[in-house]
Amino acid sequence: QWRRRGERKILITCGNIERKRELTKALLVKETCLLRKIEALKNEAHSKVKANKVEQSISKMVQPKTWETSYGDVIVETPETSLAREMKGIHDDVLKKIDKTPARIDLLQRIKLFLHRMHSSTTLVKDILVLVNREIEILQRDTAELGNDMLEGMRMRLTNLFTKLVFKTNTLDGLKATKPKLLINKSLQPITT
Repeated sequence: QWRRRGERKILITCGNIERKRELTKALLVKETCLLRKIEALKNEAHSKVKANKVEQSISKMVQPKTWETSYGDVIVETPETSLAREMKGIHDDVLKKIDKTPARIDLLQRIKLFLHRMHSSTTLVKDILVLVNREIEILQRDTAELGNDMLEGMRMRLTNLFTKLVFKTNTLDGLKATKPKLLINKSLQPITT
């Protein structure tokens, strides 16, 4: 409707064909600009929603498992939740913008040690290790001529791959843990003090 009103206004106010073309072209440029802004805002909103969903999912993975029994709730810390907690810590650090080279190298070394402890040889882990090693090498050489854009691209890729790793490990299975069958002698009463 906005465009139609603009076109009607041009038709009514302009008698010269050249002037109509100029105003129509200006109208199209303005419309294109507005559409780009709308698309950028949509993408930004989509990214925020996606990041929020990832954060909520990871937070659920970190929570210890709780089961209700006749004696109260049983809270169980599983190896999966411990692993998820460690991965969440690393994931949060990867998301932070660390500008200081020694701090970034320390984080990359921590990721590397974590991945070696996992004893996994999947292509995802190998890709993450390649990126980590490449970034460590670039930071240690202090090669500023490569540009900040290249490092930002590598860091974004590392973040995305590490997020995939978080969801592909056993931590996701921890969310779907079934209620364990507890064998409790019904004649026993809890100890009171």
